[in-house]
Amino acid sequence: MFTGEVFRVKGSSSRQLQRIGAKEQQCLLHISRWGLTLALERTRAVLAQWPLTTIRSYEAMDSNEFIFEAGRASPMGEGKYNFFTHNGDDNKIFDVIDSFASARLRRHQDNRPPVASSELTEDDIERAYDQLRFSLQPISGMSE
Repeated sequence: MFTGEVFRVKGSSSRQLQRIGAKEQQCLLHISRWGLTLALERTRAVLAQWPLTTIRSYEAMDSNEFIFEAGRASPMGEGKYNFFTHNGDDNKIFDVIDSFASARLRRHQDNRPPVASSELTEDDIERAYDQLRFSLQPISGMSE
């Protein structure tokens, strides 16, 4: 259904993560060719989304810690986001983001004209994020 990978992470105690409700919370970080989506692990409520085009830098600390910096154009605003990972996932997260960023760069360097099946508009990206957000939210109040 959705391409990409999902990682279990824990938010640091930073001000940026407190602002989005992820401070010291167990979360799921979904990484796709469109960007990063952070949801609470327990409820699956989406807390934040960062399109790949708004990620300035990202770094695996080799100590089960991953950091990325988002620019002003990010829906969540400018800031550094720091997460604790499990079993070396910081390097895996780096590799996944790097592969999507590299693929995006290659497409632009090749100056290929947009192809409907492989290039997406901003509306397509918004719809994909909306679908992801609704799919991660728990269904409440449903009764037979």
